[in-house]
Amino acid sequence: MSVSFQTNATQIRVDEATRPLKISELADRFGISLRTLRFYEEKGLLKPGRKDGWARLYRADDIARLDFILNCRAIGLSVDETRHLLEIKDSQSDDAFHREAIESIRDRMAAIETELATIQEQKRAAQDWLNRLGGAVSPS
Repeated sequence: MSVSFQTNATQIRVDEATRPLKISELADRFGISLRTLRFYEEKGLLKPGRKDGWARLYRADDIARLDFILNCRAIGLSVDETRHLLEIKDSQSDDAFHREAIESIRDRMAAIETELATIQEQKRAAQDWLNRLGGAVSPS
């Protein structure tokens, strides 16, 4: 079995037979900091294995989980929202998880649309005010 991910324009390919990755290797491949990985572990989002109870080792399922976490964060889901989805993934069927993930993504997209509309209105108001003050700029 092979798992393939695309995050931050970095292609990561992991086979089940591939050795686990150390924290620094994983951070480098995803283009994130060690602190970010530790933060996700502190928040209970990642639970890497340990070598001799010390060094973190990330296997294919940990890498897939990190990919999911980074996608959640990229669209603006909070740590709590991401944790909720991961709890569903860990405890319910794939179908239930997919339904919940789709609903969360759609909800976030609707929130983004609302935020964009608000920002556009603020931009129009700022442009109008600037025009009234005689400092017109071309709208972009």
